[in-house]
Amino acid sequence: MEAGKQDPRWSDKRYHFLGMIESPAKAVPVQAPLEPRSKKTRQEVFTGRQHSSGLDRLVLFTALALLPLLDHLPAVMGVSAAWLYFAGFGIYVALRRPLLKAVRQPVFLAAFAFLVVAMLVEMFQPTPVYERLKRFGETLLAAMLIASLCTDSKALKVALVGVISASLWLSVEVYSASYGTLAASSDVASFKEASRLREQAFEEFGLQANLNRISFLCAQGVVVCLALGLQKTAMWSRLGLLVGAVFCLLGTFLPQSRSGVLAAVAACLVVLLVYRQSRTRAFMVALIVGLGLVLVLPRAALSRFQSAGENAAGRSDDSRVRVYTAAWEALPDYFWSGVGAGHYHDTWAIEHGLSKLVDNGQNMEVLVIGAHSVFLQILIYWGILGLSFYLFMLWRAYRCLPRHPASDHLALALLGLTVAMVVRLLFTQNFYVKDFALVLGLLAAARMNIWPRGFVLPRRRAVYQERAEAAR
Repeated sequence: MEAGKQDPRWSDKRYHFLGMIESPAKAVPVQAPLEPRSKKTRQEVFTGRQHSSGLDRLVLFTALALLPLLDHLPAVMGVSAAWLYFAGFGIYVALRRPLLKAVRQPVFLAAFAFLVVAMLVEMFQPTPVYERLKRFGETLLAAMLIASLCTDSKALKVALVGVISASLWLSVEVYSASYGTLAASSDVASFKEASRLREQAFEEFGLQANLNRISFLCAQGVVVCLALGLQKTAMWSRLGLLVGAVFCLLGTFLPQSRSGVLAAVAACLVVLLVYRQSRTRAFMVALIVGLGLVLVLPRAALSRFQSAGENAAGRSDDSRVRVYTAAWEALPDYFWSGVGAGHYHDTWAIEHGLSKLVDNGQNMEVLVIGAHSVFLQILIYWGILGLSFYLFMLWRAYRCLPRHPASDHLALALLGLTVAMVVRLLFTQNFYVKDFALVLGLLAAARMNIWPRGFVLPRRRAVYQERAEAAR
């Protein structure tokens, strides 16, 4: 080769289109340029799941935002609007997602086991009735539909926005119906007067529903707004979420439901304690929400939170105290085998003091009341065996929560919703309530689709994982 001339085999331009630089001894590959960074979230990159479509998220948002309203829509040809809506919801999910994957989840298998055991125990009771177990089965079906449709973090975020929307419009209804009456009322002296004031304030309430449930649904919005507000970096987004938390907390207090307020306070405390990234931020957020509530809450809204007194017959004015006392005295009758749901509402509750007299406009009639606790109610219905399977189902639901929830605002909000639901189960006898389907479905989706390995990736490790996946 002549001096001053380069061997053409070493020309980068000549062999660049081949993707390598050739040499007589060895071919050294040229590193291909990195692909654009994936638009998936860090959890989606780590798990490799399919995306939810915009229509999927719209259906999920509508189902959760309108959940409190479904029981109040008119029936169509004798069929309830709630049943029709969830039938359409189920058809859509069945066409879009495989339901068998949700059925195989441990939490739903535990729920089916509880359902079978309760049916077997009920079968051997004097007057078996399966209506409540049927409703619980419908609740499980709704939870499976939600879990099947919530396939990624975007869908979970839209679901949480639906929860906030439902809480906000319920808070508007509660505020417009009761705030004027409570703000104009003076302090009351007894628990009985406070209960009468509560009935007067909600006399013209448009949604004829249980006020304890209304308060709890508003409490769900409080904890979700708080969890999302802690993680938001944009000032206006955080401010909007905190204002929403204050308004939903006002809607929680105005119905004067002690169980709803306790659920909101307990869930918010757990969220603030678990969030360890900035103690100063958590303290400031709690201070802003607390001061905002103090400024707008009427004093009369706190009158029912005092201890209940006794009436002229020497019995407590608080129905919960009477129910718990009667249930404790009758404990040997139902602890081992239960009394059955049908027998309980037929004669057993009346014979053991779990009833009250109400005026129906013409005469006085005896009304059976529940045990005011899901755990106590199931123990009375189906004994210690039924309660054990129900607790096992709740334990499987708890195992669906991802570890290290403070690293992700969605996981933190889901933790708050779970705490609020557990507190509510302590003070309601309806174990088949639709709100339980919401939380159970989101928990199953978290384990099945969003965090299948059971933990939230720390932020730094998630960034490394996302970059490595995008470079492949």
